[in-house]
Amino acid sequence: MSEKIRTRVFNYGSEKESSWPPLFGTGGSGVYHLGEDGKLKEGPPPQRVQKFGEAPFVIQDTIDGFRHAASGEWIESRAKLRDTDRACGTVTTDKKQDAAPYAKAREKRYQSELKADIHQAMRRAINDLDNGMAPISEETRARCAQQDEIVSERLGFDAFNVAGRKKDPRGKKYRRK
Repeated sequence: MSEKIRTRVFNYGSEKESSWPPLFGTGGSGVYHLGEDGKLKEGPPPQRVQKFGEAPFVIQDTIDGFRHAASGEWIESRAKLRDTDRACGTVTTDKKQDAAPYAKAREKRYQSELKADIHQAMRRAINDLDNGMAPISEETRARCAQQDEIVSERLGFDAFNVAGRKKDPRGKKYRRK
């Protein structure tokens, strides 16, 4: 097993071997194109579009109209959009972008304060109603009681004792057992 593995020697010049393309190339490189006569020609192909002249680049001021998110006014020019963004302190883009992290934190804090304020105001209003301190006329109280009766009857639950003290005897027959 002392024989080495050798590749077979390729013999050029077989009758079934093509003469084109050349086996080793011509050594030239670059850009070529196929000419009208079907032969390769050196260089880029001729331009298909005829150029008549040069014109300056013009940026139009008009844009598709839209309602500005912060000011609510109708905007149809880039200059007006720029001025409105400066006045409102906003940035208008063609895509929705997330706000800065500090703005998100401020919005989250505002939402939690708003939720707590709503909850506190609702509790205060229910407490005033339960204790008879709410500025409601007797006619409005009667209309509310009538509406509670209708809701309790149709939905089958105690609408008289939904919030506040749960001791209204009118809702007893609708309570869950």
